[in-house]
Amino acid sequence: MIDYMMELIRFRELAVLKDDVQVVKKGLDFLRYIGDEYMRLEVYNDQYYDGEDFGLQEVRKGLAATLRHEELPIDVVRHVRDEIARIRKMEAYAGYGLLSFDDVDEALSYRLDDPDTYLAGLDKMIRWMGRDYLEMMEGKKSMSLYIPRELGQYLLKKVDYLRMHGRDEEADKVIRDFCHVPDIRSMIINKCLEKGNDEAALAAIDEGIGFYGDDCFNTTAKWHKQKITLLEKKGDVKGIIGEYRCLFCQYLSDKQTYYEKLKSLVPHEEWKAFASDLFDGIRHLTDEECILVCDMIVAEGLDGCLFKLLMKNQNSFNCSDIFSRYAAYLSEEEQGRFIGMVIDRLRGKLGYAKSNRYGYIVRELKVLYDSCAIGQRMISEFVSDIRCCYGRRSALMRYLKDSGL
Repeated sequence: MIDYMMELIRFRELAVLKDDVQVVKKGLDFLRYIGDEYMRLEVYNDQYYDGEDFGLQEVRKGLAATLRHEELPIDVVRHVRDEIARIRKMEAYAGYGLLSFDDVDEALSYRLDDPDTYLAGLDKMIRWMGRDYLEMMEGKKSMSLYIPRELGQYLLKKVDYLRMHGRDEEADKVIRDFCHVPDIRSMIINKCLEKGNDEAALAAIDEGIGFYGDDCFNTTAKWHKQKITLLEKKGDVKGIIGEYRCLFCQYLSDKQTYYEKLKSLVPHEEWKAFASDLFDGIRHLTDEECILVCDMIVAEGLDGCLFKLLMKNQNSFNCSDIFSRYAAYLSEEEQGRFIGMVIDRLRGKLGYAKSNRYGYIVRELKVLYDSCAIGQRMISEFVSDIRCCYGRRSALMRYLKDSGL
């Protein structure tokens, strides 16, 4: 299915040129091509692939967006409706669920149906996608920003459509009912900013962040950044520092940028204590983030923060490798606690591990053995236990011998 990329590139080129009729034609051709090739090559037998692997989601979204353009002739829209009905019956889509056509269906209804029919279709999608949100509001589920992105998009479409038809009261009710859906919350904030009502915008931002709690991911990052802009206008340095601190501590955030911002804002005499608290405030991180922050900690001479951070990364497959990079900065007690934690985990794995996992286990033992003197002693003792308990596992013994343990 290598050739699909050339077709996808052509679709993108037409979209940039805003040639709506050709975009629609190429989009339909692309859906047919992928559907045919998917079945001809029996791609469904390879679990590695799904619709996202062939650019189908991109084409579906581009096709749906183009169909909503009022400039696109209505007879072309009707043609698309008929062709999509045929395409969705292809075995790749009907039998293997290669792609959902929800976006396209919504766009077709937007152009072809009367307001009540179109809104009924939107409401059906909103009810289905909004189940988690409604249960959350009723207290049946914990608050979370992991609400389907599509829910917010459908709500915005409904609000815009209602306003376009002069049904402002209904639009306002949608906003009230779903005011904590992120896209709706952002719309509320942006409306306040457009009116120049900074205090109302700040209140809306705080309500949005406060409702969910400051999530460990960076989902609320845009709200923090908007708040920083407003606080800069007020000259509230303390508040700005607080917002950058939240951004730094979030998962998958641009920690280097926020760290530099904080260092430029916090008074020099307060920095060490602030930085120590900052590093302790991180809850979740990737391996890349862990290494970045550990380097920051070492550069600041705040070695006491290292162990806590390394322990927060203990579930990573690479936690031992990262530990070995910074073992020299830890106390012997901290080295022993970390290595003991890993040994306990490996001891459990050895109880059920198959021979194809021995290489990974022995490699991790070797990394810990080479990390520090405490590692040499603890791993040597553990290897002795392994030889005593699992001496009959010839493959495991061979891996230990080859590693030099």
